[in-house]
Amino acid sequence: MARAFADFYRTQQAAFPPECRESDYEKRIRAAYPIHPEVFDRLHTNWSTLVKFQRTPDVLRLMAAVIHSLWEKRDHNPLILPGNVAIDDARVQSELTRYLSNNWVPVIEKDVDGPNSLPLKLDRDLPNLGRVSASRRVARAIYLGSAPTTDAAHTGSRTGASNSAARKAPAQGSRAQGRLRAH
Repeated sequence: MARAFADFYRTQQAAFPPECRESDYEKRIRAAYPIHPEVFDRLHTNWSTLVKFQRTPDVLRLMAAVIHSLWEKRDHNPLILPGNVAIDDARVQSELTRYLSNNWVPVIEKDVDGPNSLPLKLDRDLPNLGRVSASRRVARAIYLGSAPTTDAAHTGSRTGASNSAARKAPAQGSRAQGRLRAH
């Protein structure tokens, strides 16, 4: 699986950040499997800036909720990418908001992954996007890469979303075709 992702990133160079083409990136995917290294990068880089966020226990608790949610939904993606983090699941959302101010929940529900969210509406209204939940996947990746910093938690501002995370979000594995595709 790691080789397939690495080959895909190399053959689609214009669509992905330069670090995806490096030979070490395949090793990173293999080491983090079944979770894409971008998920850990966002958690350890962005989320760890929050005062009460404890890297290892909080990452483990979040990933347990994410994996449980994906298992219940019978998700068959070969790798858990930032866009696969089901923020609409109450347990996952709770883990992602427990260290943030309360004003983040309505933002998530309206702009990221709620039942009446704009990304879900776009996916419903635009079948080409909806068949792969492209809008929701990108919104989830942007949210994961836009965690508030320590200062932002007090001022209400956010860090910018990782261009890397947003660019990787629409890529997904295709079990039926046995290869990867960009959406």
